[in-house]
Amino acid sequence: MNRSTETGRISFFAYLFFFPRFARHISVAVLAAFLQLPAFFSSCSRIEEPACVPTKAQIYIQWATNPTPEALDLFFFHTREPMELDAYQQVSGLDSRTGVYALSGSGDRQMAVLSAEPGNLGAWTDILTYGSLEKVRFSLDEEEPQRPKLFGESFLEDARSRIIFLKLQTMLCSIRIRSVCADFSGHPYAGALFQNDKLYLINAGVECRPFSKDAQGPVSWMNQGCLDSAAVTRLPHPEMLLQEGYGMVGKNRILQEKTFYCYANPAAEEGLGTPITRIVLEGSIDGITCYYPISLPAMAPGACYQLDLTLTRMGSPDPDIPVESGTVIVHTQILPWTGHDPETLEF
Repeated sequence: MNRSTETGRISFFAYLFFFPRFARHISVAVLAAFLQLPAFFSSCSRIEEPACVPTKAQIYIQWATNPTPEALDLFFFHTREPMELDAYQQVSGLDSRTGVYALSGSGDRQMAVLSAEPGNLGAWTDILTYGSLEKVRFSLDEEEPQRPKLFGESFLEDARSRIIFLKLQTMLCSIRIRSVCADFSGHPYAGALFQNDKLYLINAGVECRPFSKDAQGPVSWMNQGCLDSAAVTRLPHPEMLLQEGYGMVGKNRILQEKTFYCYANPAAEEGLGTPITRIVLEGSIDGITCYYPISLPAMAPGACYQLDLTLTRMGSPDPDIPVESGTVIVHTQILPWTGHDPETLEF
């Protein structure tokens, strides 16, 4: 990126936004014309790129989550180190008439997309290179289970390419208990009921870096080894990690879905810094407190893990100590996020 061009651009924005007296002398018409430029933020190197050519890209974006994102942040990076930002644009009111533009010369580009809140441009101010984008974090503090954060990226062989295919995905996983029953036949407590007080996730990923090439799993966790009720209740949606139990569970199967959410955890085995995520049923049998911690398989982004549970023995004395083999019969299905067909949006 040409240093003089960058300095001039920063100076202009600083003067415009931080000196209101100057801003008052700029006509509304000029500002409106400026904001209608094809890309709200764009820079071109006069050395590497002989000309900046407005390009309208025909972009097909697909996702399998509902509903449609409210807005998308689009970033275009040069592919040569340090992979500087070439152009940025936010699009909202997504429909077939939405236009996507970028100011760019010829050459390869890396395109990255994030779902966004319409009008909120502050998230991109520090993203000047692709390396900055790799540091962006998703957090459960900002997640809406019914409208999860989405991301995706695509390599453009030529910045003037007019057709781009991009699939957006979420880093969230859903864990759905579809049904549960308890049959303690053959044990001293045969005929007893399991009083299920609560269900929760332990070792749940609550922060992740979606574009990171190094961090393959969550970068921070909640309920490590046990339930941290205080931390969970501070989340905007604590039901993502903690819900009320089923009450009295006996031989009659209870068909009542309970769905939990956390970030994908690729760990299939317990390791230092890579705990296994578990769904825990907490309660008591004949007044004895016990837990049924059920280890989840390696979790992929955007997958739904549906469980049907049959309890057959007394649970564990600790929520982070797996029960003996055969204590819980688990039937697991791995499903798409919503079960709906992916939606495709053409710009």
